[in-house]
Amino acid sequence: MPHIPSYRRRKIDILFLVDRLEELVNSAWQVPTTKSVVVSQERFMDLVDQVRLAIPAEIRHAQRVQQDRERILAQAKEEARRIAEQAAEEASKLADEQPLTQQARARSEQIIAKAYEEAAFMRRESDTYALDTLKNLQTQLQAIEKQVQNGIELLQIGLHTDESDEV
Repeated sequence: MPHIPSYRRRKIDILFLVDRLEELVNSAWQVPTTKSVVVSQERFMDLVDQVRLAIPAEIRHAQRVQQDRERILAQAKEEARRIAEQAAEEASKLADEQPLTQQARARSEQIIAKAYEEAAFMRRESDTYALDTLKNLQTQLQAIEKQVQNGIELLQIGLHTDESDEV
């Protein structure tokens, strides 16, 4: 198997392996007067095993994306809480000074509003990132599923053709 850099391996392992399966079928010896081909069972099963190993890696990647999203959301909530606490403390200090009480309240409301806006923005950004990553993964998995289905159909056609030729 050719060397693929690890940073790219995550995205192309499955598609690369499906391409290798297709190459195996396309380069196989064709049985004369049939649509059947003869492939090395060992090479075929080796590629199938590699696909089985690669799919969990893609799922682990999607789980890491979800964990990153949750971590970012938790950080945003904590930051909003911290800012709100800071605003309350600042408002409390300013409230002690009678002439500045209204200014303090207005300022604390501004800080709290800003904290909630920032938290909402971070939440939207992390949701968008997670959604885009999961959509890309879904597209890749659908392509793989289609290629595997085509390979299965080719092999089944070959088996049926062989059986009808023997009769």
